[in-house]
Amino acid sequence: MPRSASLPKSTERLLAHYGEGRVGLPEHKVFLIGRLLEEGDTRDLRWLTENVSEKELSGWLKARGGHRLSRRSLAFWATVLGEIGAISDRSPATEDLWPL
Repeated sequence: MPRSASLPKSTERLLAHYGEGRVGLPEHKVFLIGRLLEEGDTRDLRWLTENVSEKELSGWLKARGGHRLSRRSLAFWATVLGEIGAISDRSPATEDLWPL
């Protein structure tokens, strides 16, 4: 169960054009996961991992990551979540991560 479903103030820069309070969990979870994995800072990612389970993030990555994330972000999150084989035939994903 989420500890805090209200978005941190730091996400305003990522969602400003949607209007304050118009994007939130659970109704915009798919959108928020993609936006925060691609562009979020430490505070955004802390909030995301407190409110969305690792299993849900892995599932999102497998189902939508290839279409919603840059190659570098996809490779990074696949490595972090242990999903390299699920998203790519290439192993390891270092060619997409390096050079940073």
